[in-house]
Amino acid sequence: MKLTPHTIQHFYNKLLEAHSPKTVKNTHGILSKAINQAVALAYIPSNPSSLCTLPKGDKPAIHPLDSDTLPHFLSICQSDTLENLFIFAIFTGLRRSEIICLTWDFETSTIYIHRQLQPWREIINGWSPRTGSPEPSPRPPLLWICCGISESGNWKTA
Repeated sequence: MKLTPHTIQHFYNKLLEAHSPKTVKNTHGILSKAINQAVALAYIPSNPSSLCTLPKGDKPAIHPLDSDTLPHFLSICQSDTLENLFIFAIFTGLRRSEIICLTWDFETSTIYIHRQLQPWREIINGWSPRTGSPEPSPRPPLLWICCGISESGNWKTA
């Protein structure tokens, strides 16, 4: 069987019947890289996967809070420990991963968004995945302030 753009496109179309567009794109990336290696080694003259059409991913619909649900949400937050954090999140539109790693400069009353938490990284504890060593963290993350946690990681007592 000869590897042609048609056979690869047929494979992608069949794959799309059972999997998401993102899975098809990931598969294409792996296959294309392998075929590029075959081209580099002169096994084949060109990469047939480069002529294939990839599916477009469906963007999830965004459902912001409307004028009826926002007051209800804020009233529910009033009894929560993280009330200030929820209010901050709603009015800034930041992602969860950005909010978790926000830092506050008390001297200038400035909030910094300079990194975001990734599921595979330990950024809150100051661990650097690049160097494998702790990174200095001069300011506590906003999450700690909102939760009442001191820089040492202990709960602040009133």
